[in-house]
Amino acid sequence: MNDDIVGLEGLSFYGYHGVTSEEKESKQEFLVDIELTVDQNKAAKYDDITYAADYSLVYQIVKKIIEGPSKNLLETLAETIASEILMVFSVQVVLVRVAKVKPPINTMNQGSAYVEIMRSN
Repeated sequence: MNDDIVGLEGLSFYGYHGVTSEEKESKQEFLVDIELTVDQNKAAKYDDITYAADYSLVYQIVKKIIEGPSKNLLETLAETIASEILMVFSVQVVLVRVAKVKPPINTMNQGSAYVEIMRSN
């Protein structure tokens, strides 16, 4: 099995995730990076998307989760995304990074806070 990579980087979505009531009431920006480790030999050989990890479908999964029901933790968002991707696609490993842009930290008015997880089948 090859360790080919399919990735999506800098996906931007808005959601209502966080622990405080302010976070659950104010729309916030989240950035998501996804990296899939998958054997792409058949997809490349036959030039056929049915053998590939279709990144447009990965995008739709991430969008549904980030724009969906509120979660308290970035960890929960990342785990939910990873679990869904592993259920839908035949991938060896999924790496998920979820960042909250400008998190509501009193002294932090720029940048982001993020969680990164790696899961495998």
